[in-house]
Amino acid sequence: MLIRAVILVLAMLALHVQPARADWQSAGPIWNDMDAQRKCPNTCGRDGWDGNWKTVEMGRNSVCFCKGKGKVGRNWSERAPRRQSVDAGVIWNDGDAKWKCPRVCGNGKWDGNWRHSGAARSVCDCIGR
Repeated sequence: MLIRAVILVLAMLALHVQPARADWQSAGPIWNDMDAQRKCPNTCGRDGWDGNWKTVEMGRNSVCFCKGKGKVGRNWSERAPRRQSVDAGVIWNDGDAKWKCPRVCGNGKWDGNWRHSGAARSVCDCIGR
């Protein structure tokens, strides 16, 4: 009887599978969406990238949201924030963005990223708007 119990426990341990999880994985600095499309798939590898990324240390480090078991590394959070690019008219430089972006994000929070989106147009990245 004891031998059967031991065999049963060993069989259960051998068949135990970790549930899938998703993690934010460090990718170094990411400057914009185009840069994220180059860096995040490589960062996430075969686990896959879900399309979300965010800056966690301005100019130093960004993270990609990887599906699956994830890689070994720093887990930045369990859930991706809702991020939206909002038209801000013309932004000339970072100083101008620091003034305009918090205003166009309204109730949302500006994540520190902005970019030119076309001739005389720029967008600010807002979280939770």
